Amino acid sequence: MYRIIKNSAAVLMGVWASASLLALHFFPNRWILLFVLVLWACVLSVWHFFLDRIFQIHQKQMAIMIITIVSSFLLFSVAEEAWLRLFLAILSGFFIGTLSFLAIEREEELAVMEKSVRRIHMMLWVWNAYAIAASLLGFSLFYREIPFWVFQIAGAAVLGAIAWHVWRMYVQGNVWLWMVLVTLSMLEWMWVVHLLPFGYLVSGLLVTWIWYIAQLMIRFHLTAPGILWRKQAVFLAGNGALFAGVLFAARWA
Repeated sequence: MYRIIKNSAAVLMGVWASASLLALHFFPNRWILLFVLVLWACVLSVWHFFLDRIFQIHQKQMAIMIITIVSSFLLFSVAEEAWLRLFLAILSGFFIGTLSFLAIEREEELAVMEKSVRRIHMMLWVWNAYAIAASLLGFSLFYREIPFWVFQIAGAAVLGAIAWHVWRMYVQGNVWLWMVLVTLSMLEWMWVVHLLPFGYLVSGLLVTWIWYIAQLMIRFHLTAPGILWRKQAVFLAGNGALFAGVLFAARWA
């Protein structure tokens, strides 16, 4: 019975996440938006106050789930093509359903799946980084009356915070200095990318790509083995070539 209730709750959360975005896609008006936001507040309240008594919900899982909901909604709100909106609605339902399942999983079962759970979280943090970066770059195009530095600072701060959360999954030491360095680097990189003649989806990809490599190298540096440059040389060379190919393809697409 426990597993049936748990799986049903996770599936319902995933279905609701997709349904809420689909409702906004087919009925794009402020009243539907308000209705969806109120329902989300009710759903999360039920999770926090009622299901927590049954399942002892893991707060870290809830935190990343809320951030994923917000990032998916932001990217959905700037997406212009219908197929992309439908894809994001389905994808967000899958993400939220997976996180809901992990949020109510027993502690001993999570311990067995520790590496898998960490990889899932890593994937979702990268997705959140991309969704938020692309959304902010999109908003900067749609709301030109707002100075770009507002979106630039917001994006760099979010990317720095996400990098901090990623590192905390792997290391126990103080990583605040590294977070500041990543934030300052992304502040500069976002400014460079927004000057390139690309759309916000490609620009978001370029920002997230460099951010991912930077936080990955720092993560390796912070762990005991350090950066194994012989192994990473191929990885960095391959990413450099692929990055150049994407720049060329995006420029002439």
